Amino acid sequence: MRQKRILKTIPVLLLISLISSCPAFAQPQVKPEKEEKILSLPKLKKSPPSFKLSTSAGVFSGYDSNVNLSPVSKGDTFQEFLYSLSFSKPWTEGTTFTFNYDLDFLNYSRFTDSTNLLNHLRFGLHKEMGRYFDIGTGYDLGAFYYPHNKEGNFLLHRGFFYVKNYLTRRLYQEVLYESGYKRHTQRKALQDTINTYQDKKLIDRRNTGQYTIGMKVTPDLFAKVRLRFTNNDSNARFDDYYDYKAYEISPAAEYKFTRRLEGSAAFSFTRRDYKSRLVFANDYKEKDKIYAANLSFRYKVNRNNIASLAYCLRNNDSNEDLEEYTENIMTLGWQYNF
Repeated sequence: MRQKRILKTIPVLLLISLISSCPAFAQPQVKPEKEEKILSLPKLKKSPPSFKLSTSAGVFSGYDSNVNLSPVSKGDTFQEFLYSLSFSKPWTEGTTFTFNYDLDFLNYSRFTDSTNLLNHLRFGLHKEMGRYFDIGTGYDLGAFYYPHNKEGNFLLHRGFFYVKNYLTRRLYQEVLYESGYKRHTQRKALQDTINTYQDKKLIDRRNTGQYTIGMKVTPDLFAKVRLRFTNNDSNARFDDYYDYKAYEISPAAEYKFTRRLEGSAAFSFTRRDYKSRLVFANDYKEKDKIYAANLSFRYKVNRNNIASLAYCLRNNDSNEDLEEYTENIMTLGWQYNF
């Protein structure tokens, strides 16, 4: 069964910030991970408040031209609701504790098997190491529930550690390591053939290394480039079916046109090399080349309300005909900041 989304980091975050892959408003598969929101340059140091709390809610609607990411495109309209909460509090001198929560409900009109609910938690500790360095660590949990497709349910646990270096007031670089554990709550792991299963749940162990360099080019323009390597190791026996190595490059930019209007653009290229999975009826391994482009605009109606428009194009150029697809997503949204 084709897996559904885990990209999309969080839909409204993708509109609020710059991402390297398509927005999560229409999460077509589990293949693309939920993206983290963009790393923005820090502002001048000020005396921190005792704590900071912010919440927002958004509603989105749009059209996904290829919900199942299949060679034969079948589209559907979708509606989405997102609630986000962000909390931060100084822990000790130079150390900050952060907590983020997102509730994301995505509903497809006809392809109800793709309808899903995400509960997302993220805890972090961040430490200022003098003027030029920050370090941080934390834990991330995503719980995905598919009410009409129980085999799609899974939990994704991730621990992370990063070091951030401010080269100048405008330029930074960051190295991040992430270790993930994805457990399907209903789906069983493949045994020795494509149609037999172990008496174990399907599990993926995922290790990721990431390098990011970003620059505030002008007061209105921010740009970054991200390099990312991922190794996925599954307990499926048949052809190590879900084991792969992925290499990604993602340039992106964000521009403030006026006091109210902001835009962002991103492109990503990912090469995914499967360890042993063979192309159907052939003796060579599957290799995917995934291209994604994203363009979005946000208009601040007033202090609390933001209107958004986003477009995403995703294409998989694979040597496996059954895995090739092209997808277009259009999304219109409204966000309220409490």
